[in-house]
Amino acid sequence: MTPPESSDKTRQTYDEHAEVIAERFWGVALTDAWEAFLSSLPPKAHILDVGCGAGRDVFHFLEQGFNATGLDFSAGLLAEAAKHGEGDFIQADMRALPLAAEYFDGAWLCASLLHLQKEEAPGVIKAVHTRLKPGGILYISVKLGEGEEWEHREGLRFFSYFTTKEIEDVVTQAGFSLRRTWLKPTKKLTWINLLAEK
Repeated sequence: MTPPESSDKTRQTYDEHAEVIAERFWGVALTDAWEAFLSSLPPKAHILDVGCGAGRDVFHFLEQGFNATGLDFSAGLLAEAAKHGEGDFIQADMRALPLAAEYFDGAWLCASLLHLQKEEAPGVIKAVHTRLKPGGILYISVKLGEGEEWEHREGLRFFSYFTTKEIEDVVTQAGFSLRRTWLKPTKKLTWINLLAEK
């Protein structure tokens, strides 16, 4: 499938099964990643959550005293986010960010790039770089592995896998300086976590 078809099929799955998928997201606490990211930001920093899903991380950031804007392609997941409270949410494609340059202090891309074809990742990270203030902090998590595939769970979803070097190269070539990269194994797979600075 072409990149637009990949994104549309994945979005359709999230829209049609938003409630079930959102409940699964809300059951996971990313304590270590949250702490690593938020401790790198100034008080009341404005965070952009790219691929925010049902808003779990946005609401966590708000509870910690930060400002946060969530962006997601799925109207269904954003509707689930609205059930949890008021927040600043935007429905948009991360490949065409409708946001001002040098506005945000931090960007959070948790399990977001993995739904794009790998060739699209550099453009997204360059666009995020533009939206961050000088010194802004970037967090990314992706699945460790190689290649791309379709997964059928609730519906079809597209996944890309990265090696540590691949995702680090995407980030540095976009103009970021790496701060820290670490692996987080789970029962089924391993996540790459990355912090970088503009």
